[in-house]
Amino acid sequence: MGRDLQTEVSKTGDVLSIQNLSLSVGRKSLLNIDTLFARSGQLIALLGANGAGKSTLFKSITGEMLPDDVHASRVELHGKSVSQWQPQQLARHLGVLPQASQLSFPFTVKEVVGLGLIPLTASRAEGQRLVADAMRQTDTTQFADRIYTQLSGGERQRVHLARVLVQLSQADQTPVLLLDEPTSAQDLGQQHHILKLAEDLCHQKGWTVIAILHDLNQAMRYCDQVWLLQQGRVIEQGAPNQVLTESIIEGVWGYRPELVKRANGEYVLV
Repeated sequence: MGRDLQTEVSKTGDVLSIQNLSLSVGRKSLLNIDTLFARSGQLIALLGANGAGKSTLFKSITGEMLPDDVHASRVELHGKSVSQWQPQQLARHLGVLPQASQLSFPFTVKEVVGLGLIPLTASRAEGQRLVADAMRQTDTTQFADRIYTQLSGGERQRVHLARVLVQLSQADQTPVLLLDEPTSAQDLGQQHHILKLAEDLCHQKGWTVIAILHDLNQAMRYCDQVWLLQQGRVIEQGAPNQVLTESIIEGVWGYRPELVKRANGEYVLV
């Protein structure tokens, strides 16, 4: 448990696959996606204007929202429909960090992070190691004995990230981590710390991470792939420098940026 999973991927290389996914509420179409694939070791930015369907896509992946046609739509994790996974096994391999988490009990931070061990199976010593490691990675060790409800919004967000890392660290195959605006409550330094952590999880441990982001420069700097949604449809997907062009950005967000090349060869949008 907690080992490097880079070689433990499906034969096709696709950890997560989405096909023919349509979802609507009443007469309003929320999602209409033909095909999406995510592979081991990829950090993917899920981008789009407000209301594009980003959070809805996450809810469809986890099964919180069901497609219009459950027989035609397919959301598969390691080649098996998410709906067919046993709950405990699914919890080891698919984790979500929501924008905000509601928890009003007076737990200590260490206890909240330790919730990532439930109902999963780890020895006491291994569980303590996983909790300590996740807190170190998320810069929450200094809060270990503080009451969770006394923390700021950004601190709470990082505590829940640590909890989800503990949850997924027990995976037998490549885990998928969904981050819903993981930098929304963070200061500038912590934003980059979290995205560098996500990058390391992908490139060093072989995880698959999909993050809803609003900062396009962060997507360009840290992410391997971009999925760009507009009105529930994937209009572009590929490497950040291929998707995030001036014309595409103008078409989606109504603002035409200037693409500037830095001395190190990287591009930034201004």
